[in-house]
Amino acid sequence: MPGSRAKRWVLAAVVGAGVFLPGCSSGTTSTVQATPKPSGSGTLPSYSQASRLRPCDSVSPTQLSSIIGKPTHVDKLGDIGQKPILSSGPVLRKVWIATCNWIIPAYPTTSLYLQVELTPSPAGARTDFDGIRTGMMIAQRPIHEAGYGQAAVFNIDSHGDVTIIMLQGAEIINFQFNSTSRPAPSAENRMRMGKVITRLIMQRYGGN
Repeated sequence: MPGSRAKRWVLAAVVGAGVFLPGCSSGTTSTVQATPKPSGSGTLPSYSQASRLRPCDSVSPTQLSSIIGKPTHVDKLGDIGQKPILSSGPVLRKVWIATCNWIIPAYPTTSLYLQVELTPSPAGARTDFDGIRTGMMIAQRPIHEAGYGQAAVFNIDSHGDVTIIMLQGAEIINFQFNSTSRPAPSAENRMRMGKVITRLIMQRYGGN
C-alpha cells in the first residue's frame, strides 16, 4: 500500500518522535515541534480507555465496499491498530494513538488510512488538532458541520491527497484517502466518499 505525503507527516509527527509501550515513560518530544507549547490540562486516559478506540471496527469492510463500489479489506500485514500505542502527538508530549489501513485491490496505489488520537483533555485535543493542521499546511479554517464532530477540515492538497480531520471532545479523527496513480477515483470522488465514510466513523465516536 503506498504512503501519502499527508500520512507520512502524521506518522513522522506522532510515531517518528518515539513510540512508547503502555506503562513506560520518556521525555522525548516530536521532532516537528519547533517551540514547546503548553500541554492540555488533565491526566492522560488509562490504557483501558484507549483500548476502546479500535479504528478498524469503526466502519466495516462491507460499508466501505458499498461506498467505494469496490471490495475492500483490512490490511492484515500492516498496523491494524487494534492495540493503541503511547506516543508524542504533533504538539502534546504524550497521547494514545491507534491506526488502521484498508486495502482496495481494484485500486492498488490507493491508500485508505484512519488514525484516532486520544489526548488528556478537550483542550489537549484542540492543541494537537491545530498542530496537525499546521504541520500538514492546511490553511483553511475548521468548520462545524453536522455529523462531523465539534470542528472539521476537509482538504484536497495540490497533489490531490484527500485529508479529513475531525475534533470531538478529547479525540482527534484523521482520515486520509489518497492515490498515487491510476486506476483510482478522482480526488473529488474520494472526498465525496470520504465524507460519507467519516460520518459513519463519527457515529462511533459521538460526533454531533
